[in-house]
Amino acid sequence: MENWTGPLAEIRRVLKPGGRLLLSLNHPIQYPWNHPGKDYFQRVQYTDELPFTGQAASPTSWHRPLRETMTAFLEAGISVYQGWDPPYSKYASKKIIPERYENGTRS
Repeated sequence: MENWTGPLAEIRRVLKPGGRLLLSLNHPIQYPWNHPGKDYFQRVQYTDELPFTGQAASPTSWHRPLRETMTAFLEAGISVYQGWDPPYSKYASKKIIPERYENGTRS
């Protein structure tokens, strides 16, 4: 979604005191990796054509730089305690890993 302000504030409102929000987001570097020449710092909606269980899929996403993502959570009053930047899974298809990163660390 383009604007997270309202939804994040609502999530914060309904969380019990001490409650936790666990979520997974696309890493923001994926957008410029998969769309060479695009500006990492520009918020933009995009659609990728991907195979999914043998059929074509067209997921639409919003790219935003990490700074903008973190700012939105903090402005909504959601404290961020941890963040992980995991390597590609050893089970990840080579089709989704940029060629220049194929020999990188995989868990």
